[in-house]
Amino acid sequence: VFIPNYISKVKVQLVNCSTKNKSSDTCPVVLKMRARAPPVHNSSALDCREWDPCELVTLVPAWEQWYYILVERYLSNSDVYFRIGVQVTDCSKRSSSKEQLQSSSSMNMPQSFGTAMGFSLSDTLLMAALPSLSQNASHLHTSEDSIIYLAPTADTNKCWPIRPTLRNELDTFSVHFYVFFGPNISIPPDRAAVFAINLMPVLDSGGVLNMELKLNLSMLKGANLTVFGCLNHGMPLFLRENSSLKCESESVAGFFLSVNVSSNITKLRIPYPQTGTWYLSLRSLCATEHGFKACSNVTAEVYMRAYLTPCINDCGTYGQCKLLRTNNYLYAACECKAGNSLCAGAIAAQSIVCVLVRLT
Repeated sequence: VFIPNYISKVKVQLVNCSTKNKSSDTCPVVLKMRARAPPVHNSSALDCREWDPCELVTLVPAWEQWYYILVERYLSNSDVYFRIGVQVTDCSKRSSSKEQLQSSSSMNMPQSFGTAMGFSLSDTLLMAALPSLSQNASHLHTSEDSIIYLAPTADTNKCWPIRPTLRNELDTFSVHFYVFFGPNISIPPDRAAVFAINLMPVLDSGGVLNMELKLNLSMLKGANLTVFGCLNHGMPLFLRENSSLKCESESVAGFFLSVNVSSNITKLRIPYPQTGTWYLSLRSLCATEHGFKACSNVTAEVYMRAYLTPCINDCGTYGQCKLLRTNNYLYAACECKAGNSLCAGAIAAQSIVCVLVRLT
């Protein structure tokens, strides 16, 4: 089953199960599902003998991917007959969640900002466009129907907005991404705030993606609050209360960020980032004796800065940032500027060390 963009939930349901042409209350099969490849032993699974109806649900599945569904029979010589169906919850349509749009003050975005592909504040500030909708929803690109939504962590029956960013190109591999009414953003206590950053092919892949978060301590009102963030490519990931604080699922993994009272600033650098849409999901949780849970009546405020640079820290004291080209690929890299020297560079961090040598 192919899952397009902006699907918040996938439910596989197995019904009308029977063996030897006889109906039974339970079905002697196991239902499995996995993205990108057929299921394995540790994939999402459900024993249909214990559930009636037998429904396997995946929240916020991988987008633009094929999902493989496997039905395995338990050891038996009897044939098993059943019907199977797949239901998806589409959050791309404005009409399905019109009542969920919050006020511009709490969501830090205007009630309407025009079409997603055409909005601009000036000639130099362009929308970091969200991926296009499926062909069936292409007619929605008018007025407020272009706002994209996604289900939150607590209530999967609702859809909340994914907020795009504005793009300001300064130079080669030098781009700033701006949030509507930012850079200070509010994170409500009951759901995540999601932002989309679109990196363009060729123009953005040869630099460094920088992400900085700073928590406003004056807004916490004494709460032991932590803002957790997940930066993922291709689809957002959410952190749920009382769960493992990891930015990964069965099919996708991302980068983890956090800011709190004792450490209110964090920075993340990704050299040579993959192009396409990156999603930053921010969730505020409060620490308790039994782990983290949703905060009550505390709205966190975070300063967010996202930008591209050619090199990290301009390659340091002994390095020089240069633009290089290999075949058709343009990228930035550090090079020594200390005369007769041998350079040992750590590619992953673009750091540079210069070692003086004598040639004989």
